[in-house]
Formats: sequence, C-alpha cells, structure tokens
Amino acid sequence: MKQQEGLTGKTLSGFMWLGGSSGIKAVIQIAVVAVLARLLNPSDFGLVAAAMVVILFTEMIYEMGVGPALIQMKDLQPRHEQTALTFSVCLGLVLVALFYYINPYIARFYGLADLTMVLNALVWIFPLRTFSQISYSLLQRSLKFKKLAGLDLVSYFIGYGIAGIALAVGGFGVWALVWATVIEAAIYCLLLVSIKPPVRRLSIDLLALRQLLSYGGSFTLAALLNFGARKIDYVIVGRMLGGDSLGLYSRAYALMNAPNNVAGTVMNKVLFASLSSIQNDENRMSTALDKSYELVFLTVLPLAGFCFVMAPEIISVLLGDKWLEATNPLRILLLSMVFRIGYKIGDVYLKSTGKTKYLAITQGIYFSLVTVGSVIGSKYGITGVAVGTTFAIITNFLIMTGWLIKEKVFSFHQVCLRTISSLPIFILVALTAYISSNIAYAMFSNSIVVMGITSALVVLCVSVSAYIAPSFFIGKNGGELYNFASQSARLKMKKFFD
Repeated sequence: MKQQEGLTGKTLSGFMWLGGSSGIKAVIQIAVVAVLARLLNPSDFGLVAAAMVVILFTEMIYEMGVGPALIQMKDLQPRHEQTALTFSVCLGLVLVALFYYINPYIARFYGLADLTMVLNALVWIFPLRTFSQISYSLLQRSLKFKKLAGLDLVSYFIGYGIAGIALAVGGFGVWALVWATVIEAAIYCLLLVSIKPPVRRLSIDLLALRQLLSYGGSFTLAALLNFGARKIDYVIVGRMLGGDSLGLYSRAYALMNAPNNVAGTVMNKVLFASLSSIQNDENRMSTALDKSYELVFLTVLPLAGFCFVMAPEIISVLLGDKWLEATNPLRILLLSMVFRIGYKIGDVYLKSTGKTKYLAITQGIYFSLVTVGSVIGSKYGITGVAVGTTFAIITNFLIMTGWLIKEKVFSFHQVCLRTISSLPIFILVALTAYISSNIAYAMFSNSIVVMGITSALVVLCVSVSAYIAPSFFIGKNGGELYNFASQSARLKMKKFFD
C-alpha cells in the first residue's frame, strides 16, 4: 500500500510540476506567437513549417527506441547507457550529413527555393538533440520530473521570447524563426546535460544494442508512422496549396494542438515512466488509465467548447486580423482536440507494457487516414484538409480505445460513463461563452475586451458550479486532483512563510 501511495504521489507530483511548467510555457508561446505573427508574414511561418516537418522527423529518429528503452528496460546496466550514448551521438552526425545532401531535393519537392538554406541551418539541431536524449531519458526513468519541469520553459523563453523577437524586430524575417529554433535547442541541451551529465565513456556493446533496439524497433516504426500522421497534412498543404496556405493551416493546427503540448507532454513523460514501473500490476494500471481518461475529458472537452465559440476572437487577439482565414479550419480541428489528447492514453499503455507492435499497426492506420483525408480535402482548400485530419484523429482515438477495451484495461461501460460525465461542464462552458460573448459584443466592439469579459464569466460560472455541485461537474477524480493541488499549494505556501 505504501509503495502504491508513493508511486501515486510521485505521479501526481510529476503531473503538477510538468503540467504547471508546460502550462506556463504555453502561455509564453501564445504571447511570443502573438508578437511574431504581427512582425512576420504567413509565408514566413509556412516556410519554417515546411522545414520543421523535416526537423521534427529527427525527433522520431533520435527517440528511435533507445531513449524509451532506457526508461522501460527492467535491468538497466552501465553498458546500456554507454551504448545508447555512442549510438545517439553517431546518429546525430549521420543525420547532419544525410540532410545536407537531400535538402535541395526536399526544397524542390515543395517548390520553395529558400527552403534549402533554412534546412541547412536547422539540421544542427540533430546532434544537440541526440546528445542530450540519454540524460533526458534517465531523468524520466528516475521520475525526476521536478528537474525536467523548467527546462522547456527556460530554453523556449531565451530562444523565441528573447532571440526570436529581437531578430524579427531587426527585420530578419524567416531567419528570426530559424535561429530562435536553433538557440532553443542549444540552451535545452546545455541545461539538460548539466543536470544529468551523460556517461564519459563511448563504446558499443552489440548485445546491449540489440536489447535496446529490440524494444526500439517496433517503437521506431510506430513513432515514424505517428510522425507521418501528424505532419503529412502539412506536406500535402505545402505541396498542393502553397506556402501561404501552409502558414495559415499550421497556425490553426498549432492553436488546436496547444493543450496537447501541455497534456501530451505530461502523459508521455509522467504517465509512461510511472506505468512502466508497474507494468506487471494490471489492477493499478487499469486504475491509473481510467483516471487519466476521465481527467482528459473533464478538462479538454470544455476547453475545446470555449475555443470553438471564441475562435474568431482567439485568432484576432493572438495572431491579428490578417490570419482570420484560419477561423474555419481552426473550428473544425477543435472538434478533434479531446480525441487528439485522448488517444495518447492508449499510446502510453502500449509503450509502457512493451506492446509496440500493436501500436505500430494502429499508427499505420492513422497515417493512411490522414493522408487520404488530406489529399481529398485539399481540393476544398485548408478547410477541407482540416475535415480530413479531424476524421482521422477521431477514428484513431476509437481504434486505440478499442485496443484498451480488448486488453480489458477498462470496459466499454466505463468509457461511456467517463465520456458522459464530462458533458455537463462542456455544455456549461460552451453555453456561457456563447451567451457572454454575444452580450459583450452588444456593448463593445473590441475583440480583446470581448475575449476578456467572456473568459472571466466562464471561469466564474465554472468555479461556482464546481463548488456547488462538484460531483456533477468535475467528478470524483477531478475532485481528487483539485484537493491534491490545493493541499500541495498550501504546504508550499506554509513552508515559504515559515
């Protein structure tokens, strides 16, 4: 029992630390993008979005099972760490050479002449990421989430908040985004290896490498297919609709995906590490996943409802009026927000239990659906692509949930119950936002004022309703998380003032 409480405490603490840090980072990202969107053009964002499809590809490569295997492996030895580091460093350097060669062909594929120079600068992220990946994985394995919490925040703030904005103000155009990305990666690498220095010996143990890659093989295939599913719509928009359309679509997708950057990061780091440590205890795993499922729907579904109602105001306030063409794609993509985060629960379960072959199959279906949906949808512009992508995300969620039911992690009845329990707060938020925004527009014409009034009234209504009828609006698990957060905050405040 004490062991279970200890793991629960560490997991919840990890959720709080990484969730809080990711939430703060999301706020900073919103502020930074709001500034950059007014200094740069959609074509600049489109060019970098096309390049980042290639760069983010490396995130799948440098995590090709070696990093997650270090977390999941039961009997981890120094030879595994040495082999993983050597393999990762070599991989980073090989990627630089490879992409220097193929970058002109990538630019030709997109029909964007400036893309080659942009990619040649961004490829130096590869060795930075691969070198620091081992330190990152070992910190996750030991559940040191407090140490990981602020790294993303600090590196992003320096890279984009300081360097990126300064370069954009200086008239560097697309290069403001390019160098901001490189600086962010360099700062993150420096901070990570200073907290958890890697082993100092480079060596390859073939048996250790086979053990690492035996887990990583299926994981890599699954990661490759998932990456393709998340980025193939960008490739299709850039190739078939051009850089301006890709800029608009990428911003709409980024706004929809912002909560996923918070919740998804927390689940991938905290839930994966925690479930890996109890992978042989089916009851505890089932309880953890059931609670995660409910909390995702209780938090993300009402947020999606608010954003759907306020989509024009969100774009106007955060990006500016020149981005309003992204309103309809954003609203359609918001329909998939909760499912985009929800299917990660199944991802984490299959990874933490080593069932990566099933994960690869699911991601293959997901990739195929996004590809077909985006190609067909592109005939109707970026709105059509958004429809195809949304359909694919929802279908992937249903397939992943089906796996969990098949594995008897939880029942179909539980899934329905958790989904239905989130409807009251969803309806409350969406209805309050709709009524409040219409009343506010009757008195004010400024989008910022309307957004502020509506947000305040929604928060007020949710707070009062959750206080009056907590079991109805936020459920038992939501109440437990609220109590844990409140208790932790009180203890921190008491310790500070004492």
